[in-house]
Amino acid sequence: PFTMRSITTLSLLLLGLALARAAALYETHQEWNEFKSTHSKTYASEEEEQSRFANFMNNKKVIAEHNALYEAGEISWEVGMNLFGDMTEAEWESKYLGQVLPKARESCHYYSGSSSAVDAIDWRDLGAVTPVKDQGFCGSCWSFGATGTMEGQYHKGNGALVSFSEQNMLDCAMNWGCNGGGRSDIALKYAHASGVNSESDYPYEMAQHSCRQSSNEPVYHCSGCTYTDEGDEDVLKAALSNEGPVAIAIDASPLHFMFYRSGIIDDPSCGTDYPDINHAVLAVGYDTNSNGQDYYIVKNSWGASWGSQGYFDLARN
Repeated sequence: PFTMRSITTLSLLLLGLALARAAALYETHQEWNEFKSTHSKTYASEEEEQSRFANFMNNKKVIAEHNALYEAGEISWEVGMNLFGDMTEAEWESKYLGQVLPKARESCHYYSGSSSAVDAIDWRDLGAVTPVKDQGFCGSCWSFGATGTMEGQYHKGNGALVSFSEQNMLDCAMNWGCNGGGRSDIALKYAHASGVNSESDYPYEMAQHSCRQSSNEPVYHCSGCTYTDEGDEDVLKAALSNEGPVAIAIDASPLHFMFYRSGIIDDPSCGTDYPDINHAVLAVGYDTNSNGQDYYIVKNSWGASWGSQGYFDLARN
C-alpha cells in the first residue's frame, strides 16, 4: 500500500516533470519568438503560424541530429538555424533552387587549364569580389553567377570593383527569369553583345520585368565566355588561379545545405550531373585546411546571414 511518504514523493516527481516540460516549452517558444524577430517573420493567420512553428520544430530536430554527427567527427560541416527555419525542404527547393540547364558549349570557348596553379588563392583578398547579395524569393541564381564572374574580370582589367546588375540580366538576357533553370553563359553572351549595367543604375527587384537597359549606359562589355569539362577539378583550379572568380553549378538540394553554417561540405549523395544540378554560385578561391582537406571557397546569393557570412566551403579532389 502507498504510504503518505510515497504519495508525497510521487507528487513531487510528477510536479518536477511538469515543471521541466513547462520550462522546455517556454524555452522553445522563446527560440521561436527570437527566430521571428531576427528574420522579420510575420504570418497571415494563426493557422499559418502553427504550421510554420511545426516546420521550425522539425528543422530544429534535423539540425540537432546532423550536428551530433559533426561533434562526433563523422562529418565535416556544421549546420544551424537560419532564415529558412520555418520552411519545408520542398518549399525551400521550389523557391530557391531550380534545374540548371547544361550550357551550350558552342556558344563559349573551351578552357584547357594548361597553366600552372598556385597552392591557394582567395579573390576576396585581392579585392575582386563584391559583398554578398541576396536573390530572395526568385530563382535567379544564374544571373548572380554571371555578374560575379564579370565583376572579377572587370576588377582584373580596370583595378576597380563595381557591382553589376543582376536585374539587367534577369530582364534582358532572354533566360528563365525567376523560374530557375537559367544559364550563366546566356547572361554572359548577352553582356558580350549588349553590355551590363551597374547595380546602382539598374537595382535588383526580385522579379522579372521588361528590359530597360536602353535607358542606362552599360558599364562593361565582356569579351565572351569559356567553359571547362564537368568534374575536371584540375582545370577549375587553374581557372581560379589564373583567371579569377568562376561561375559554377552544384546540387544544393540536401537539407543540410539549406542550413549550412561552417565547415567543408563533403557529401557523396550530392548529384554531379544534370538534372541533379540545381543552383548556380561563384567559386572565388580554394585552399587546404589544417587536416589536409582541400576545398573551394564559394560565394552564395542568399544574403550574408546564411552560411559563413554568405559563403560556404565545398570539398574538392
